[in-house]
Amino acid sequence: MLDKSADFFKIEDNFAKTKNITSISLIQSKLSFEPQITIAIPTYKRADLLRDTLDSAINQIEFIEYDIVVVDNNPERGCETEKLMNFYNNPRLSYYKNEENIGMFGNWNRCIELSSGKYLTILNDDDILEPNYLKCVLEIVSVKQNLDAIIVGHKVIDSEGKLILKHKIAEPKLNKVIPLDLQLGNVNPGSLGILFTKESLLTIGGYDEKFYPSSDYMFLVKYLAHYDNVFYLNAQLTKYRIGFNESKKIATLQGFIEMDTKIRQSFKIIYPILRKVIDLAQNVIILKQYKALSAASEEFENINSKHIEKLEKDINFFNKIAFKSIPIFCKLIRFKNKL
Repeated sequence: MLDKSADFFKIEDNFAKTKNITSISLIQSKLSFEPQITIAIPTYKRADLLRDTLDSAINQIEFIEYDIVVVDNNPERGCETEKLMNFYNNPRLSYYKNEENIGMFGNWNRCIELSSGKYLTILNDDDILEPNYLKCVLEIVSVKQNLDAIIVGHKVIDSEGKLILKHKIAEPKLNKVIPLDLQLGNVNPGSLGILFTKESLLTIGGYDEKFYPSSDYMFLVKYLAHYDNVFYLNAQLTKYRIGFNESKKIATLQGFIEMDTKIRQSFKIIYPILRKVIDLAQNVIILKQYKALSAASEEFENINSKHIEKLEKDINFFNKIAFKSIPIFCKLIRFKNKL
């Protein structure tokens, strides 16, 4: 449980929490160059899905200076994941197996530590990169000096890989991202498709498991509070798979709402002048989150139906205005700061 006195933006060394647990190197990449980018894949007992994820990482087009690091959180030797990795004979691939399970976000942090590129992206073992992902993000890297991160758009696929949701995009646009952009929720599922600099991830201390199940959301908020050269490219360069992960459990869904609410309250530290607006907008944001999670789980909807009805009744005109004003304040802040 999160301590009420927790400092949301304090930089802590989360890598130190698992430093005594070794990652055994089973396969090492054989490249004749230093990779500019690492695609880091944390995995745990999902060899059937990992194959598609690996293929999407291997089959990148028009960019060659990258490697792929797979970190297996299952200590069991000879497992299906290890068999799959031995099947591949690709010089880009490195494969590590943790001697102990270090937890989901602990494994994300280990991926960061084991990456060798100047830049890295964390790709979960059930998600997909479009073939032109690296090509597109490197085009931005080449023109933006002192870049801290690039966030990209995504499509949503089901457990069979069929497209569920694809947002309509008129033209690809590149916009500066500020912390307030995340007040309405995480702009990205997990860290899917976000290209970070490895140095910044090490400096900020990695992902903090005490914010579970929203550690990735809190991490991005904190990252934006410390690093201001972050851009969003609305091109859909990744595929987010739903239906195969921990986040479908009822307790986890409820945990998302509770933790996300606490995280959104922390925005008042960054934007004290907007404290009242942030407070008034919360019920609308919470209601929308309840409805989104209810669409993903009928059981969750049944459990929370009365609470959802109460939220709908309690929301007033001022709550709605505050909610609608947040994107406007984002634009004003960008205009004021010439972002």
